[in-house]
Amino acid sequence: MELPKTYDPKLAEDRWYPIWEERGYFHAEVDPDKEPFAVVIPPPNVTGELHIGHALNNTLQDVVIRFHRADGKAANWFPGMDHASIAVHTLIERALASRNLDDLLAEVGFDVPPHKEPLTRHDLGRDTFMKLGWAWKERYGGRIRDQLKVLGATCDWERERFTMDEGLSHAVKTAFVKLYEDGLIYRDTKLVNWDVEAQTVLSDLEVENEENVQGELFEFAYQLEDGGEVVVATTRPETMLGDTGLAVHPDDERYKALHGKFATHPFVDRKIPIITDDVLVDPEFGTGVVKVTPAHDFNDFATGKRHDLDVISILDLEGNTNGNAGPFEGMDRFEARKAVKQKLEELGLVRGSKEHIMTLPRSQRTNTIVEPMISTQWFVKMEPLAKPALEKVRDGSIKFIPEEWTKTYYHWLDNIQDWCISRQLWWGHQIPVWYKKGEDPMDPANWHVASEPPADPENWEQDEDVLDTWFSSGLWPFSIMGWPEDSAEQNYFYPTKFLSTGPDIIFFWVARMIMTGLHFKGEIPFDTVFFHPMVVDEHGKKMSKTTGNVIDPLELKADYGIDALRFTLISSTSKGKDLRLSLSAIESQRRFLNKVWNASRFVLSNLEGYDGTSINAAGDLQLEDKWILGRLQDTIADIRKSLTKYDFNLAADALYHFIWDDFCDWYLEMVKSRLYGENEAARKVAQAVLHHCLKDIVKMMQPFTPFIAEELWQYLPVKDEDSVMIAPFPTVDADFQDKQALQEMNMLQSLIISLRTMRSELNITPDKKAPAMIRTESDQLINLVNAYGQIFESLANVSELEIGPDVVRPAQAPRKVLEFAEVFLPLEGLIDIAEERVRLVQELSKVEADLKRTSSKLDNEDFLKKAPPNIIDKEKQKLSEFQQKMERLEQNLELLGVKT
Repeated sequence: MELPKTYDPKLAEDRWYPIWEERGYFHAEVDPDKEPFAVVIPPPNVTGELHIGHALNNTLQDVVIRFHRADGKAANWFPGMDHASIAVHTLIERALASRNLDDLLAEVGFDVPPHKEPLTRHDLGRDTFMKLGWAWKERYGGRIRDQLKVLGATCDWERERFTMDEGLSHAVKTAFVKLYEDGLIYRDTKLVNWDVEAQTVLSDLEVENEENVQGELFEFAYQLEDGGEVVVATTRPETMLGDTGLAVHPDDERYKALHGKFATHPFVDRKIPIITDDVLVDPEFGTGVVKVTPAHDFNDFATGKRHDLDVISILDLEGNTNGNAGPFEGMDRFEARKAVKQKLEELGLVRGSKEHIMTLPRSQRTNTIVEPMISTQWFVKMEPLAKPALEKVRDGSIKFIPEEWTKTYYHWLDNIQDWCISRQLWWGHQIPVWYKKGEDPMDPANWHVASEPPADPENWEQDEDVLDTWFSSGLWPFSIMGWPEDSAEQNYFYPTKFLSTGPDIIFFWVARMIMTGLHFKGEIPFDTVFFHPMVVDEHGKKMSKTTGNVIDPLELKADYGIDALRFTLISSTSKGKDLRLSLSAIESQRRFLNKVWNASRFVLSNLEGYDGTSINAAGDLQLEDKWILGRLQDTIADIRKSLTKYDFNLAADALYHFIWDDFCDWYLEMVKSRLYGENEAARKVAQAVLHHCLKDIVKMMQPFTPFIAEELWQYLPVKDEDSVMIAPFPTVDADFQDKQALQEMNMLQSLIISLRTMRSELNITPDKKAPAMIRTESDQLINLVNAYGQIFESLANVSELEIGPDVVRPAQAPRKVLEFAEVFLPLEGLIDIAEERVRLVQELSKVEADLKRTSSKLDNEDFLKKAPPNIIDKEKQKLSEFQQKMERLEQNLELLGVKT
């Protein structure tokens, strides 16, 4: 079969994935004779669509799983989706309010009202809301699965799971009950983060702090019971309605006379004690008096605990003031702030205000300002779980790549707080606790904590809250394999080997999986965690829709092909650095794949008559054959080593440079004379080497660029497997490692590159042939050059070649000095030397000016302070390029006899 002239990525990408999936190539059976290698996918949200971060992470996982599958392991990639409790719940509630789900409501049997007034979940009831959630999941939840298939992800879809399917729900209930029985889950009334829009509590990790917000520090006075006043400052004046204490430092001489005294509240009938506290109060800050609102500030709550202060909440769950707010009842929290300030002004109690840079806590999901709120919730004691999880990273049982993320992990686990796991939502895993009707719900004696409801359910009511999404996600590596039930699959594939994820969820997910794996399975969940880089644009800016620099991976398919995107992402993944992505980089890799295609077409078109004869049986190898086979072994070794160490960019670079530089630019050019010549024996050897190299190239490409690899595989005339997907990854063959051939070829390459470089630097056009002269004392080199003189003609445009120890350098002949020889390029008749000197001097003058201008900019302290980091980096890069160019121009002028 003749390879088509051009590669059509769309045809290959649309053709091969369904065939691979149908043939079961992605599925690994439990096989005692094979080493298992399991990877679990970070489950994308059921709401998700494939963005460039997904494309990167899943491409890297796919490279790993494809490599180990081809290397003979029982490699299996376990896929699934996360129910994304708060995200889906919020999305559905908003869709109900806008009446965008009426058709789905009808499908689940809800009598949809004809008017278009907003609906709430309470209009539906919990059962109907849950049915709606499942219907929504069935309709929209499969998008990202289909998109992962477009990417070429070889997940074992036969083992796909969803975090709310029956098996995983059973795992969640079992885990909750066991943690409760182990004394690690408890119920308590505490101050929590409350999302007034989503109407649920949030864990600390679900709160994102907005830094450097311009705010106001508002000062007002409390009147003392015995006369006089104390002044306090706050960024939230409305919370003074819940003040139950005023704190001063015990050593602050200014207020020692006030210890144990009282102030009066201006709006409600409340005496406020003046307490001493050396934890909360910094006597150097502000007035040295701190208002204490235990119900609406975490530091104040802890202070209230220490001093047994009243805890008075002034807000309801919607963020409106309640009856405890006195005359300000029924106001939105921000309206109440204005009203309190105005009333304090009227009473003459305002003592001023000033601008204040502050931090605002916002909900990760709804972006609303989070409100500290007193609430009864379920918590997990984290310290007993964190200690063994810390030890497994410290002792090297689990390796983080890059290692620097261990510091972040240690810091969080060393300072871990108990985890609030209950959420006031409906979509999710309902907490498996029932309370006896009519009895105190805070008394554990009245609780039924179990995977199944009580035998007499009519006397009990289940806790209405659901569990934090990350509770079920934390069980993922073993629940996906059937835990808590025992299974051969779980015993074989667990622990998994590799996890790739973003560092932003090191606490949300990675740490919790380590904790639960150790607690429930007694084993770590994975050996290695690879924290992939953040994808930014070519200028180093974060991609976002607002800045308009988002690159949609699926839109790239039509213009560049998925393989080009994959290879760009892989080759750009460097440990610990952001991945700068540009369309030009993807275009560059598209050109590389076209180069591979054209080279393969050349090889295949010259294999006529090749009968599969092995290299060893084909005949005597020439120097270039021994060299390319040796370089092939080096490349195989480099890729294997790099993939084993998860140096993705190094593996891609090794493949790229072998194909482009060694195979295409050197070997194919050198072997043409044998393919086109009359010597049939030499031609057969060349064919055998070409076929062997191309076959291994395609095998090596398979983990990186699977679609073009499969397309090329099908055209190979001799192969043992129907698909490159099941072809073994190449191994190093020591018989083809020939150090002498590598050394001799490197010498020839150095000579040819020297001649090419001189021609290029002096603007000698490719159509002009020129003589070359080599001075050397090495008999080995003289014999080598004489034997391979013809390659100097084809690869360096040499018209005649002189080599020996007595070669004399002609006048005005540029020279390159190598370790083993001097290379001269006589210029007579090639260029106008005087004209070239003028050109180089003019170009050097321009570069010197550019260099001076850039250096001046980088020496300017004002520029360095104000310019964005990416602009400074760009200037530094320009400086380096100008310096290199100037050095090169000076060398060229020196070649022409001009001293600089």
